[in-house]
Amino acid sequence: MELKKLMIFDDFTEAANIAAQHCYQIAALSKAEVVSLHVVSDNEDLDWAEKKCVEQIKKMKNYDESVPFQPLATKLNLFQGMNKWLEERNIDITFMATHGKKDIQFLTGSHALKLIFNAEIPTMVVQHKTPLRPYRNILLPVFGHQNEMQFPINALKSIGELFGAKLMLLTPASKDAAEKEEIQQTVAWLRSGLVDSFSAINVKESNQSEKNLSKAVSAAIGEENFDLIAIVIGAKHHRDISEKNKKFIQSIITNEEHLPVLCL
Repeated sequence: MELKKLMIFDDFTEAANIAAQHCYQIAALSKAEVVSLHVVSDNEDLDWAEKKCVEQIKKMKNYDESVPFQPLATKLNLFQGMNKWLEERNIDITFMATHGKKDIQFLTGSHALKLIFNAEIPTMVVQHKTPLRPYRNILLPVFGHQNEMQFPINALKSIGELFGAKLMLLTPASKDAAEKEEIQQTVAWLRSGLVDSFSAINVKESNQSEKNLSKAVSAAIGEENFDLIAIVIGAKHHRDISEKNKKFIQSIITNEEHLPVLCL
């Protein structure tokens, strides 16, 4: 997958500025166009909002004039037609911010998590303290049946290739033979699909069950210097599964180490 167009959900906050920095980091490497979208409230003007988008972008430390940039403002309801809107504009990845566990950031009155769980394209989520650095060491938690899910794996492959990254597959512990077999099948499937896109793929079995996999993720982050976490949501085809894993996904998105999270 060649990344050609990236989009930032911009509400003009400091956290959104950090999301924009992460967007530009990828855009500069992939030579992608960047779109900044602000959804206006009733008392905001569309022209003012587009100018504000430009001002926000130019504040970034890694602002790059060579990256094509398009500011947009709309009155579009974020939960009605957003996926169609993104598809029509050929957006490959969106970028947004959250303030963490205590205060999931509002985007023009709407929760970021709701957008993430319903997104049909990958979403990169950052927090207001998320560091900006190359994604050279990526962590992907693995659970059973991922190989049966449809999710945008090509976005992860593209990022692996852009940064020459290493990938760690973190698996849950299990005493059940059938469950172990499912996890092994998933690991084999991920390896075969990702092997050409990463400099190395390692597998680590945690001491936590699938139910407590978020604890294993926190422990792994504490032991190694990861730059990015990737998690599988598969919202377009598997909303029932994403709802089932909602607490796990939210805990990863709001991780205490403030790492960026690529939601697939």
